[in-house]
Amino acid sequence: MIARGSDIITRYGVWSQTVSVNVNNPESGLHQVNIINPTDGVTISGTVSIRISVKLAG
Repeated sequence: MIARGSDIITRYGVWSQTVSVNVNNPESGLHQVNIINPTDGVTISGTVSIRISVKLAG
């Protein structure tokens, strides 16, 4: 996961550090993960909490 934003002074794109999440559990099937907050296209600043929802397979 990465986040992209614009520096308010220079207007240059700013990227967050990359966060990797790996799950290796083929017996459980594929789960569906959705980002609930922040919503797509919303403008944010500062530190932001991310909310997700997970629908378990099976």
